[in-house]
Amino acid sequence: MGHFDDQRHDYGIGSQFGAQKETTHQQVKAGYYGSIEFIDHQLNRLQETLSDHGLLNDTVILFVSDHGDMMGDHDMYQKSVGYEGSARIPFVLHLPPRLREQWGPTGEVDAIVELRDVMPTLLDLAGVEVPDGVDGLSVREAITERAPLRDHLQGEHTIFALGNHSMQWIRSQRYKYIWFSGDGHEQLFDLEADPTELHDLAVDPDHADELARHRALLVEHLRGREEGFVDGDELVPGRPIRSEASWVREHVLA
Repeated sequence: MGHFDDQRHDYGIGSQFGAQKETTHQQVKAGYYGSIEFIDHQLNRLQETLSDHGLLNDTVILFVSDHGDMMGDHDMYQKSVGYEGSARIPFVLHLPPRLREQWGPTGEVDAIVELRDVMPTLLDLAGVEVPDGVDGLSVREAITERAPLRDHLQGEHTIFALGNHSMQWIRSQRYKYIWFSGDGHEQLFDLEADPTELHDLAVDPDHADELARHRALLVEHLRGREEGFVDGDELVPGRPIRSEASWVREHVLA
C-alpha cells in the first residue's frame, strides 16, 4: 500500500484503504463474483433471444465496464486508483461469423484500448465512416494485424483522501508509470514481469531510462492544464486538481 499508509483504516467496514478481516474480504469477493455471474446469465439470455429471432449470426456484442475494483489488492477496495485491479477492465467483442472472416481470428489481443474506442469500433463494424475529431480508434487493426493499437494511454483520478490531489498515470505496452500530483511521488511497474504491481522500479537505476521516458509522456499530456501541473519540461507537484476521472481501458478480447 505504501503511499496510502496515512489514509488506511484497517478493518473499517466501507474503508477504501486498509486491511479487512478475512471473513469480510471473502464476503466482498463473493458479492463481486456473484454480480459477475448475474451479468453472465443476462448475456446468455440476450444471446438466446437473438438466436430465437434469427439475429445471432448478424449481431455484434461488445461488453465493457466503466471501472474495476481493487478487491483487497494492496489492501485497497473500491476504485479511484490507477492500479490494475481498478484500471484494467474487460473489452470483449463478439463478432458474427461473416465478420470474423473480415476481422481475422478470434482470441486474446494484446493491445491497449479504452472506452473512447467503443464508438469507432462499432461504426467500423457497421460500415459507417468515423467522424473527424473522434479521439478513439477502431480496434480492427489490433485484431486483424495483432499489432499494438497505440503506444500508451494517460489516465487520472482525483483522490480526495490525499488532499484533493490526483493520481496521474501512463500505461504503455509493458510499463505503468504513476505520479502523485500532491507530492510528486513516482512509481514504475513492469507489468510483463510484475502484473500484480508489487515491485516499484522508480528507484531502480536499471530502469532510469524507462522512468524518464514515461515521465516525459505524462508531461506532454498534462502540458497546458489549468492546474499548472507542468512548468517547462518538468512536472510540478502540489497543485489541486479540478478535473474529473479519466479511465484507462486496456486489453482487447476478440
